[in-house]
Amino acid sequence: MAINGTEAIGCTQHTVHFINNTKGATQFAWDFNDGTTANTTKNIDTVTHIFAAEGVYNVTLRATNGCSDTSTTLKIVVHATPKAAYTLSATTNCVGESFAFTSQATGAGNLVWLFGDNTSSSLTATTHSYVTGGNFTTALVATQVYADGKSCSDTAYQPVTVTLTKQGSIATSNLSGSCVPFSATFTGQHSTPVLYTAWDFGAAGKDTGLSVQHVFTQPGTYPVTMRAQAQGGCIYTAATQVVVTAPAGTLSYDHGNICGSTPVLFTVNATGTDSIRYYLGNGIVITKETTPPQSTFYYTYPAGGNYLPKIELVNKAGCSVPVIGTDTIHIDKISAGFTATLQYYCDSTVLAVKDTSRSNTAVVSRTWSWGDNTSSTTQQTVQHTYKNGGDYPVSLQITTASGCSANATQNLSLTVHHPPAVSIVANSKGCTNQPVTYTAALNGGEPATLVAWTQQQNQLTGNAVSFTYGTPGNYQVRLIAGTAFGCYDTLYHSVHIDTTPNVRIGQNLQICKGKSVTLQATGAASYQWSPLDGSLSCTNCTQPVATPAFTTQYKLTGISTEGCRATDSMVVTVAQPFKIGVTQNDTICIGQQTRLNVQGAATYQWSPVISLDNPLSASPLASPTATTNYQVVGFDAYHCFTDTAHVIVAVGAYPVVKLAPDTTLSTGTLYPLRSSITNGPIRSWAWDPATDLSCSNCALPTASIKKNVCYSVTATNIYGCAGKDTTCIRVFCANTQVYIPNAFTPDQNGHNDVLMVRGKGIARVKSFRIFNRWGQMVFEKTDFNANDRSAGWDGMVKGQPASPEVYVYTCEVICENGTTYTYKGNVTLLK
Repeated sequence: MAINGTEAIGCTQHTVHFINNTKGATQFAWDFNDGTTANTTKNIDTVTHIFAAEGVYNVTLRATNGCSDTSTTLKIVVHATPKAAYTLSATTNCVGESFAFTSQATGAGNLVWLFGDNTSSSLTATTHSYVTGGNFTTALVATQVYADGKSCSDTAYQPVTVTLTKQGSIATSNLSGSCVPFSATFTGQHSTPVLYTAWDFGAAGKDTGLSVQHVFTQPGTYPVTMRAQAQGGCIYTAATQVVVTAPAGTLSYDHGNICGSTPVLFTVNATGTDSIRYYLGNGIVITKETTPPQSTFYYTYPAGGNYLPKIELVNKAGCSVPVIGTDTIHIDKISAGFTATLQYYCDSTVLAVKDTSRSNTAVVSRTWSWGDNTSSTTQQTVQHTYKNGGDYPVSLQITTASGCSANATQNLSLTVHHPPAVSIVANSKGCTNQPVTYTAALNGGEPATLVAWTQQQNQLTGNAVSFTYGTPGNYQVRLIAGTAFGCYDTLYHSVHIDTTPNVRIGQNLQICKGKSVTLQATGAASYQWSPLDGSLSCTNCTQPVATPAFTTQYKLTGISTEGCRATDSMVVTVAQPFKIGVTQNDTICIGQQTRLNVQGAATYQWSPVISLDNPLSASPLASPTATTNYQVVGFDAYHCFTDTAHVIVAVGAYPVVKLAPDTTLSTGTLYPLRSSITNGPIRSWAWDPATDLSCSNCALPTASIKKNVCYSVTATNIYGCAGKDTTCIRVFCANTQVYIPNAFTPDQNGHNDVLMVRGKGIARVKSFRIFNRWGQMVFEKTDFNANDRSAGWDGMVKGQPASPEVYVYTCEVICENGTTYTYKGNVTLLK
């Protein structure tokens, strides 16, 4: 057992390639001393193992051939890899501002900081500032050097962003003023000291200094900006604005004579004003918020009189400006009103009204409007009579001695009560045992709350009633109708009652289509049959012959000599020819069952009855052992008609599939998968798995053999019956699968110029090495495909043609089944 000398010492997750150069053994047991083992069978082999944890591992290889054994041990030293990690005070800073770097690395003896701007540091905790803006990737490299000289390291990365400007802020004593001149102090605020600060106040001028006091002499809105440069080059910016206001404006309003409750409109045009105090001249002061430039305000004076108003314009700072009115307002206050009382009588309603108006001067005229196109004047108390109900707008208009007028209106909903206008709607003749309907027709007036009918000793209420008379004769009905107000009306109606005939037609009948039946009518003087569809031999006789094409209800009306009518009916059911419907023909495999279905008739009879669970069912379960033609006969409920249908159930056998016996083949072999079939023909093939097959749904696929595999095929015949078989193939890799010539002539004549590895069934060539007679390796190629000319030896050694002689080669390949095979031999280089 041997290893590359550089692999004897490593860091955690250390990969070691153990070379097994034992000869004459058949089994190898590996113990890696870290809790894992392995077993191999190749004499010349390379085994790879990864050591995940630090420690000293004594790796043991034990070789045996069944008769004797031997063992050897190698020591592997694995050191711990340090873990690099760190924290940042910030991920974004301005130019000249410092980032603080703090290591959180473990297991490291040496630290190196890389700041991404071609500078570095080896301190455990450090700070760094950048002279230019941009995005930088920082890193911490943690390294531990051990006593045996082995160095293990790890690196951690974090990005940072450096900007050229940064948001500052402005501290100020005040940003708004209500009067001029207005003075405010402005101070710049920054996270680091600055070299200079510049201020721009727009139209109000400019200034410099960390803290400045500025005076604004005119109202307006002024933008304020600050720009300050720090010692490291960072520029701080901030902005705000100053608003200076002052009140001013004019007052106008309605004046002169103003009658009644007419509101007075006040209009103010103002600037720099937040509220207005209205002094209305009657001791009332009202303050209103305003939105310049114009504000309006309506005020209704509660009492008559003469008033001179004024206002004060006020802003939020408390500054106020008075504006005094110059015109007098004369208010003449009056109010119109009246009371109304209703008195109800039959056919009339009386309204009594009284004037209750108020005014500063005497009322000189009154006008009453009654809402029915009539009116009256002068009177203070008056009555008016209405003959019809409805909605009436009653109003009063008054005029005072000062010439001002006012009016009042009441919308009165009046009801005038009337008796109901009613009449009786009914026949003058009727028949015994048949209801005679009486209807009270209300033709106007108030709704009737009482509708009472009397016939001899019988009493009923309601707008429509019915009386039935058991014996013939003459009868009289009385109707009394009244309203809720107490108005009534009485009416009478006479009726003559005749005897009703006793009409009979008989019981319901059933016939087959195309047949006839005689009907019999009794109990009346004359008759009328329906329907009039031509199926009756006569429609006014006592014994018509009925020949209906379909089921029909016949109605008989019998009429007495006095004209009284009675009815009876019956149904003639007509059985119709029909067609039954069955399921389609079916196909099953022997031993299976299928459900047959039929519809369209009342009852059924299946044949043959053998293999059916119920030959009288509409859906029997069939279990035939051979292809069977089933017949079904359907009958209607009256046994008039039948119909016959057939269903064929085809029964097929399961196919028997035979694949070739299990076999052993070398990798790379193309192997036809042959099969023999009975109980065909076969409709479909399904091979599983489909891997490395020329086709997966054909009868004869060809398999490309690469590794151990078992192929199964499912064959389905035309009956839908399926059969299955499986064959397994074991794969080996033989020395005959690789071919390396024993001589070649690298003379560039196009023939046998390159010594290359040829073969089939080879997944990869792990290595191809050539040695001269002194054991020196003159050519090596690893990890390539067989039959690759570019991976061969062209006879050159370090750029010079090799001397003609015999060379030794070793070739390690991985077959397509995953096994490793090593080839050794001699090759002669000829000139």
